[in-house]
Amino acid sequence: MEMSDSVPADKIEKAESLIEEIESLLKENENTKAKGRAEKLNKLFN
Repeated sequence: MEMSDSVPADKIEKAESLIEEIESLLKENENTKAKGRAEKLNKLFN
């Protein structure tokens, strides 16, 4: 996935890390934890 050039590299790195964590949690059926990480991801860009 490509991100905008206006997003700082550290934010992109954090977002990618959270996305990987969310995907892993979903595979493990840890839906509540995944939801919490998704909320963090949302806050990162708000």
